[in-house]
Amino acid sequence: MASGGYRGYAYALRKASEREEARRDGDYSKADAIRAELQADGVRLDDASHTFTTTTGYRGSYSLQIGIGFHEIQLMCLDREEARRENRYQDADDIRQQLQACGASLDDRAHMFSMPDGAKGSYDLYKVGGAPPSAPISYATSPPPPQRLPAAFMGAATNGMSPAARKAAEMAERFARERASHEAAAREAGMRETEARRTFEREMARGRSQQKQQPRQQQLLTKS
Repeated sequence: MASGGYRGYAYALRKASEREEARRDGDYSKADAIRAELQADGVRLDDASHTFTTTTGYRGSYSLQIGIGFHEIQLMCLDREEARRENRYQDADDIRQQLQACGASLDDRAHMFSMPDGAKGSYDLYKVGGAPPSAPISYATSPPPPQRLPAAFMGAATNGMSPAARKAAEMAERFARERASHEAAAREAGMRETEARRTFEREMARGRSQQKQQPRQQQLLTKS
């Protein structure tokens, strides 16, 4: 995995999820081998929060209970878009399959992706590719209000679970809904900030235009 941009994000997410499945199944030797592989590539893991961080600072969740969310899907799409731009078509095809397995659909003409719950976002590198890892990612469209995600997307269904396991799954799903609500609020705040910045720029441009016109008006008054 090379450093720089989004390259390797989908790989890191896939390997981190595989490791979490190995830990769940008690295959600790496999989990340790995957951790060593990721660390060699500069990927940091935090098992307390079930999150990873790539060499370029992009984060993601590998929680099997919460599942893959909007944030992870968008970064995988951006990883794929970089691969297409750099003519790494096999990598791009592999990431597409990974996205489809998560239930996401892609529209390469519009550079838009759709989530299983109907939320949409952009993976246009010219629009969102320059955002630093610590900054909220801008979205081309506002997704619908947070909804209950399909059980297949959230993780295993609760049917057949023990009461304790069912309660844990319900808590994880509630956390996922709260996370989706926070993400929606962050997107809305980002859109408001963008609109305010555009309004300010328009006002500044109008002010500069008026300043340019004032000397000309004064000259016309002097001549008359």
